Amino acid sequence: MNVNDRRQAILEIINKEGQVRAVELASRLNVTGETIRKDLIYLSDKNLLRKNHGSAQAISEFIERSVDARAQENAMFKREIARTALDQLNNCSVIFIDSGSTLMEMAKLLSKRPDLAIITNSFSIIQTLMDSENTIYFIGGEVASVTQSTSGFWAASELQSIRIDIAFLGTSGFQSHSGPCTKTFPDAQLKKEVLRNSNRIVVLADHTKFSTNAIVQFAEWKDIDLLITDNRVTQEQIATLEDAVDIVITPVPQ
Repeated sequence: MNVNDRRQAILEIINKEGQVRAVELASRLNVTGETIRKDLIYLSDKNLLRKNHGSAQAISEFIERSVDARAQENAMFKREIARTALDQLNNCSVIFIDSGSTLMEMAKLLSKRPDLAIITNSFSIIQTLMDSENTIYFIGGEVASVTQSTSGFWAASELQSIRIDIAFLGTSGFQSHSGPCTKTFPDAQLKKEVLRNSNRIVVLADHTKFSTNAIVQFAEWKDIDLLITDNRVTQEQIATLEDAVDIVITPVPQ
């Protein structure tokens, strides 16, 4: 197991179990305590976990992290999920793209495709699409500097008069919930309005979201038309959702 895979394994263990002792991590991953100590320092510096004396703890499901920080995690998986999502654009002309690191990868691909009406609440996505041959609409509202996006009542109200062909949404995780979740109530409010005004809803989520929690559930899986994930997700994780939502698994080279 290389260093990146080991650190990803550490995050998945901690996000699933909440808090784990360093000596237990070393034993489970068959490495030295010093190696685990360095891994935990690295992951803590990246704000991916909280390092305590002799243990590591999952970051609270209340805390949102920056788009830039999240963009560095599982970047290859996010790019391939975004590429797969493009297959859903057939006969769609009005689309909504949520804020988030996986959605940002999709925006990069959409910048090369013309003649779409693209609605977004993400400042980063607006910048990416600025020079594309698409018509871009920005949803104003309460500004969240961490996620570089808008949400809340004003953003939701702007969507009420718009009919969207297909919406691509992100999620902060859904391990202990019956649908996709986000970390703030204003963001959930916006996503719920997107659901009400869209003909089709697609959620993009890499494999880590299956073992991560967030505080606010914004939909039931029955409200989602398609979940696109990657091939690092386990059969057990797929089994928990396969009767609730259609799932597309994106092949990513291991």
